[in-house]
Amino acid sequence: MAAGTSRDDVLSLNIGGEKTVAVQRSTLCIVSNSMLASSFSGRWDKALSRHGDGSFFVDMDPALFMPLLSYLRVKSMEPPGSSLALPSVPGREGEFAAMLAYYGLDSLCTRKQLEFKFLPAEGRQAGIEIVTSVFGMVVARSSESHWLRSFGSQSTGLAQMLAPVRFKLQIEVLGYNSPTSRNGNDGGPINGPTLGLADSDLRARTMGSDWRDSSDAVWVFRARDGMLLAPNPQDVVGPNPRTPAAAGDTITFAVHRDGTVAMALNDDDFGIIFCNVTAVFWKPIVEMNSRGCRVRILQP
Repeated sequence: MAAGTSRDDVLSLNIGGEKTVAVQRSTLCIVSNSMLASSFSGRWDKALSRHGDGSFFVDMDPALFMPLLSYLRVKSMEPPGSSLALPSVPGREGEFAAMLAYYGLDSLCTRKQLEFKFLPAEGRQAGIEIVTSVFGMVVARSSESHWLRSFGSQSTGLAQMLAPVRFKLQIEVLGYNSPTSRNGNDGGPINGPTLGLADSDLRARTMGSDWRDSSDAVWVFRARDGMLLAPNPQDVVGPNPRTPAAAGDTITFAVHRDGTVAMALNDDDFGIIFCNVTAVFWKPIVEMNSRGCRVRILQP
């Protein structure tokens, strides 16, 4: 704070000439190193524009600035380690994002690219095992029985996303079923993983069955035949199945704030493949029922 000022100072702001509000200086300065915090630190009080009534003039539309101000007020009470979701301004997301960028508040926004690792494997359980690489960048299926899942280490809230969030996976090995599997012979047929996103509340690592549970909140692409799988078949958009994936292929997902998901297989853009994703918070998921299956995370 500048000399002669206090974080407890109550400032009067005139927003766009339409609305006057009183706010503590500390609320405007809660995001350190931002232009908003610098502007109202007290150092520039004499230089800032003023309204005729003496209040600080903020040349922003109240419909954009007031949701931000409400967010900052609540954020000042936020417990350590929590992550408050940004407000939504329906139909004006681009303008709201531009205002955040202007004030240097980009750190409040979810990054367009999601950097994540696979969560550490929980070890061997009754002959069921997923092996995670040392750096968490590769997940591999080493056993045969039952569907197993591996999750991304980060969850993301739809309400926090001012831009689509993308993540990219590469199939290193599709894998195969064992000779004793239902349809197996000579090492079993090529099978492969399903890849996509899941509700962050989903935690079960094994489905306990050779049959995949289709009722869970999971939206995935099945590599071996290109099928799109969702809890509600009506949430699949466009033709189904799509082009199958092969070993070495890269699958990119783009999750949108409105609950739609787009996908690309290598350079083939499938466009929107899912709608009505109901997960308030979501995380990447890989499901495997094939011995030797390997999937790698490709960071942006």
